[in-house]
Amino acid sequence: QEAAVVRLIFDLYVTKGYGSQRIATYLYEQGTRNRKGNNFTNATINNMLSNRSYLGILKSGETESQIFPHLQIIDPHSFEAVQNLRLQRSAAYKDRCVPLNTKGSSLLSGNIFCGHCGARMIITTNGKKYHRQDGEVTVTPRTRYVCYNRTRHAHLCDGQTGYTVRKLDAIIETVVHNLFAQLNDVPKDAVIAECYANKIAEYQMKLTTARATLQACTAEVLEYEAEVIKVIRGESKLNPDLLNKLYEDAK
Repeated sequence: QEAAVVRLIFDLYVTKGYGSQRIATYLYEQGTRNRKGNNFTNATINNMLSNRSYLGILKSGETESQIFPHLQIIDPHSFEAVQNLRLQRSAAYKDRCVPLNTKGSSLLSGNIFCGHCGARMIITTNGKKYHRQDGEVTVTPRTRYVCYNRTRHAHLCDGQTGYTVRKLDAIIETVVHNLFAQLNDVPKDAVIAECYANKIAEYQMKLTTARATLQACTAEVLEYEAEVIKVIRGESKLNPDLLNKLYEDAK
């Protein structure tokens, strides 16, 4: 049962985009508790998401064992996916390609930046109240992307303060649909041929690099072999043990 909870936590983080606090709330609402009967906390979830023992690894201090399949709860691919997401969601990570917030309905949440100053656009929600004749009060919500600098440090940005989520998301959806439409018009053979050509070019570059490395290492080995002869003749100033180590490393 505990293993099932661990798998659920990892699945919610990767496939649902839940954060640690949202996972803790979800488990509480489902009536799931830890082995002591207490609620899962945000800190507990974070510790579980980075716990390498779920890979089937035994640890003693900084020493880790090999992976024991019969002890494994989380496969390496899923574990690495979680670590990558946690890294990208950290405040210090600049090249983020995943949203920070997956709870809202905004398409670009966490992935949009101000075109004037480059600051991240954040979500703000407000609404306008309407008083009906029958006395009922209705609120029409309005969600906008707003520039962080423009709202917090106005002197750093001279651009527009906010953009309506509905309008901006509609523009992006149109662009994405057009891109998919263009992809559908491209013959599959052409797509495969282009991918094949790109892969060939990539492997040719790797092969060229490998050949250059091999040539350099071969030259180094030959130099050490020549030095070995000098050691035998008593003409080398290098320590034989050091020379032997350098030779083996080069090989």
